[in-house]
Amino acid sequence: MSMNQGPLHGIRVLSIGHWIAGPYAATLLADLGADVTRVVPPGSQPAQNAMDAVLARGSVRVLELDLRSRSDAERARALASDTDILIENFRPGVLAGWGLAPTELVAEFPRLVVLSLPGFASDDPRAAMPGWEGVIMASAGAYGAASAEMLGGEWWPSHGHGFSPLPLASVFAGALGALAVTGALIDRERSGHGQCVEVSLHDAFLEAIGSRGAQYERPARNWTFMGSGFYRCADDTHLSLITVWHRHLRWFLSALGWSDARIERAAGYETLMASADARERLRDELTTVLATRPAKHWEQLGLRAGVPVAELRTSRDWLQREAAQRSGSITRVETAAGAQWMPGPPVRIEQSAAGTPLRPPRRESDHPGPLAGFRILDMTRVLAGPTASRLLADLGADVVRADVDPSQIQVGHREPFFHEVVNRGKRIAEVDLRGSAGPGRRDALLGWADALITNFTLPALERLGIDAVTLGGTQPELVHTHVTSFDEAGEWSLARGYAEVVNTVTGLTAETLPLPIPSGVAPNVDVPRMPFTDHLSGIFAAVGTVAALLGRVRTGRSSRVTTALVDAAYAEQLPYIGDAWAGWRARAEPTLPGWSLSHRMIRTAEGWIFIGLGGPAWTRLTDRIGGGTRETVEAAFLALSTGEAIELVAASGGGAHRVVQVDALGAPESHLRERGLLVSVDSPEFGRIVQLGNPIRYSRTPVRPGAHPDASDEWLTEHVGIAARQSAGTAPRD
Repeated sequence: MSMNQGPLHGIRVLSIGHWIAGPYAATLLADLGADVTRVVPPGSQPAQNAMDAVLARGSVRVLELDLRSRSDAERARALASDTDILIENFRPGVLAGWGLAPTELVAEFPRLVVLSLPGFASDDPRAAMPGWEGVIMASAGAYGAASAEMLGGEWWPSHGHGFSPLPLASVFAGALGALAVTGALIDRERSGHGQCVEVSLHDAFLEAIGSRGAQYERPARNWTFMGSGFYRCADDTHLSLITVWHRHLRWFLSALGWSDARIERAAGYETLMASADARERLRDELTTVLATRPAKHWEQLGLRAGVPVAELRTSRDWLQREAAQRSGSITRVETAAGAQWMPGPPVRIEQSAAGTPLRPPRRESDHPGPLAGFRILDMTRVLAGPTASRLLADLGADVVRADVDPSQIQVGHREPFFHEVVNRGKRIAEVDLRGSAGPGRRDALLGWADALITNFTLPALERLGIDAVTLGGTQPELVHTHVTSFDEAGEWSLARGYAEVVNTVTGLTAETLPLPIPSGVAPNVDVPRMPFTDHLSGIFAAVGTVAALLGRVRTGRSSRVTTALVDAAYAEQLPYIGDAWAGWRARAEPTLPGWSLSHRMIRTAEGWIFIGLGGPAWTRLTDRIGGGTRETVEAAFLALSTGEAIELVAASGGGAHRVVQVDALGAPESHLRERGLLVSVDSPEFGRIVQLGNPIRYSRTPVRPGAHPDASDEWLTEHVGIAARQSAGTAPRD
């Protein structure tokens, strides 16, 4: 089956939305084969700029309707009657005012799935507030000043505003919306019924925060410096070096000419783990050495040694390179400015020949989610892969994570990384796939699963016997999702990569990092300082996995799914990326913490807020304060309390919100608690852990985030045929 047909072939989507969230969700579904009709107001056909070209790819048609008109609203209702998915991203209640309330549409058309993507959720006390991107991001913790302590490491800077131009709330909502409705379609195959689904932009950003938002009763050591950093080089550009795994540090130091004896004496694993002085000496040495040659020299040296490393680039620099153009992650599109290299489908699916349709498993009473009964095998490391399977566990799937003995891994962070968060709701099987019993244990796990998720390099998959060719012969009906760093084609395809490296390569870091920066700081210099690229990549992997499972249910065809960290990095900078674009930083006023004077962070007498005002609202506000220059506006707000400033903006017809710190999201008085968006799990090692919950709201098949990861011998022996803990092994060379 051709890729452009996809597992959602024949699924009809009606998209009534604007900006990014709604159209992006529809585009992701079109990438998977759905037939999309996008409704826009009369006279507002999408402009042929780069972002609109991306959002219009695939089977997307544009239809002009004025939904405030009774006749056009009735035409939209008629279209909904013959639609599988309706997507809208207005404020709660707006569609109802036009006679198109989601609950009424689902009642009238029982197989319809309605996805709502409001700025704030319908049960959020701020639901009526204008959902400007910056207002939402400020309210959800995105713009809080950078934390001085994150993951146990040193981070820079530790103060000041934290504005970032990335439209993360919209992109995450669109991606999570695509995941949510695909899950609802699987449930519809089982039940025959559609439902209402809601993913607000505010709640979706919680997924971008991810493990950064966890609060431990007894703090856990998460990170020890082993050379990873952002270093200034001789040509005054920077290099991102990721040597979290000690073997990567050994390879890099060997490439620098260090002898084995010197490495062991000065930078051995046990030495660095035990000695702060040794870690500082290593930092000083790398800072000095890397300043002697251009960044490109060190990038080439590191890549030859197999080390995750990258020179700082703009998106234009990267997209014009053959290495990027040969991958499957970007494509050539026509815009009003001419042909451009732009992000292609972030989820790529290759379907097999016809097979036997998979009957949706019977839902057990303790698994209400849409994926109840489906079985997922997680063979991944660190964040993106485990995030994908954790999302599927939240949606009701049975997930087993095959892991090695953490004590056998020499790594600078606690293993498994953020275990209590990314492995929530999973069962853990520690197995050595390289020992004599490895193939049998591997085959038992594969035979149990409906889908496999991996994120090792292609050579590592071959060594473990879980590459595409092997699985095609031994497990032809298994859905296999592979998460990579730089896709599976091109000269970077075998490069080991982390999100920090990918962000540095693709221009995302160049758009967001505060300037100037010192050398030798910890590698995460992007703003906001959260693992958002890892988590978005995990969402894309989950979307592909669920779509592929739906394809098996509908047609029997199995699938191989690929997505890459670069796909997430491209999506996160949608409005700015492209070889004909200068990027946000080049076009913005350098010292302005915002997109414009009317959409920006601004100080009040009590601290930072974000204001968002359309043209007429901005005029009303500036009339009230006596002028619209930057100096006049800043002086007026600095004389007001936060409450007074927010009231002034609201009275002018805009939206405003104080800048919320991430740590405040989990506070006892947080509204997230009463809305069910905080999850508490009990860890034998760290006590009560409060973490951010799943933002997807289903009307029929509620999400139920799982408990602390479980290593249950009895369950695994009964259902999979292996014990939870086998003999200790070594980590695959990822």
